[in-house]
Amino acid sequence: MLYRNSGLAGTTRRKRGFFRDRRGSVPVWGAFLMVPLLGFAGLGMDTARAYMVRARLAQSLDAAALTAGRNSADQAVAEEEAKMIFKADFPVGYMDSTITGPSFAFNSTSDTVTVTASAMVPTYLLTLIGENTFTVSASSEVTRRTVFMDVVVSIDVSGSMDDYIGGTKKIDAAAEAARTLVDTLVGASETKDLLKMGLVTWNSNARILDINSTDKRNQATSKTVPSY
Repeated sequence: MLYRNSGLAGTTRRKRGFFRDRRGSVPVWGAFLMVPLLGFAGLGMDTARAYMVRARLAQSLDAAALTAGRNSADQAVAEEEAKMIFKADFPVGYMDSTITGPSFAFNSTSDTVTVTASAMVPTYLLTLIGENTFTVSASSEVTRRTVFMDVVVSIDVSGSMDDYIGGTKKIDAAAEAARTLVDTLVGASETKDLLKMGLVTWNSNARILDINSTDKRNQATSKTVPSY
């Protein structure tokens, strides 16, 4: 007579049923995939925010560089005006970013102005995988161009230029203004193909003639005055 161990057979059937049963597996796999899915979603969203910040940063640097290039002779004034333009275009705390810069580099040899800055952008979802910030940077460079022009500087050197205004002698103020004009137009270049400059000093009157024209002295009157 054969005896059957029904308890052992039942346990074996239950084990086989457990391993074959697929009910409830979706929530388990969903829990495993939740972290990488959130990571990919966070990467897309936070990367898009960083791209928007960089685009705004580059646009603001372009405006700042153009502003600095208009007045590169006086670097301190140029930087101050350019930073005002930059702050107006890129407000503080834009998309929760933190700005470093902008910094300015003036090259008097090549007549260029380079402006650089960087922004640290905090992440929202990427913090789940340990990435707390993105850092983006941008730069902009402009070259000063001289359009075709003829410039004549006329300076009074009569005795009245020996007087003082606001603690500065008139002739010294005129000379400084002339030097600033030359530095602004010419910069550090030896020559400017599209620029011609002239200087006229006078103590009673001055006449600027057209090219190849003849001075008719009988049409001019003269008066002797003290010279500086």
